Amino acid sequence: MATELSRITYYDLRWEARHGRLQPIVGRKEELARVARITSRRMNNNCMVVAPSGMGKTALLYGLAFEAGGIPLVTLEASNFHVLGGGGNVPLGFFEDAFETLPACVACIDDFGALVYNKPVLLQHMSRLLQPHAKAGKVRFILTCTPHEYAWISDQDPGLVSSFEILTLKAQP
Repeated sequence: MATELSRITYYDLRWEARHGRLQPIVGRKEELARVARITSRRMNNNCMVVAPSGMGKTALLYGLAFEAGGIPLVTLEASNFHVLGGGGNVPLGFFEDAFETLPACVACIDDFGALVYNKPVLLQHMSRLLQPHAKAGKVRFILTCTPHEYAWISDQDPGLVSSFEILTLKAQP
């Protein structure tokens, strides 16, 4: 179910799972438990999932929707943030105001690495947007990226990466 949050589209993954719109994940129980453990902490409760394309990063996010827990799990559309890369005229304050209205939740930005890769201005703006919320703990973030995107992000903005615990997915047997 798509919802507008101050004109930023997001999807409530728990609602989607309850209404049969998501497939349950097979396997990855250890990874699901680890992400759930990370996001349930009081501090250091943000996670960056790193894996090559096709390894199940998105499926892992969807699998979390089936886990028990009262905190909302939402996914923010990466396409919302393209305008921060300098191509649009939407100020950063627009997104800061929208993020201030987020309830306590786990917010997922799937394909975050693809969004910011080789776009230093966009990475800088996303970092300025995410870091205060990531450190405050009310909103917990899960970002996904590939290993080469992660390496680039780490090189460009080590401060952002330090706000996240890294979970590297390995191939399933």
